[in-house]
Amino acid sequence: MKKWLKEEYKPVSRQDITRYIKECMVENNLQANTYWLRHSYAQNLLESGASIYEIKEKMGHKSIDSSKKYLSIHINLMREIILDETL
Repeated sequence: MKKWLKEEYKPVSRQDITRYIKECMVENNLQANTYWLRHSYAQNLLESGASIYEIKEKMGHKSIDSSKKYLSIHINLMREIILDETL
């Protein structure tokens, strides 16, 4: 049983979640990090038609600029949604 499953109940912090995810990734030989998961989540939201404002809210960002950083790879789709351009 994982060490963190034996801990007493307490509020879960951002650091706890990051640590748990990293442990699971290492155990399963996944060559990734938690940032990649957030990036994939943002990309999937964008590709499924979510607006930049919806992505901002779902990711818990205070500004759209923070959300844009996660969408940099799919620049054409991002421009189409943010700037209302037809590409």
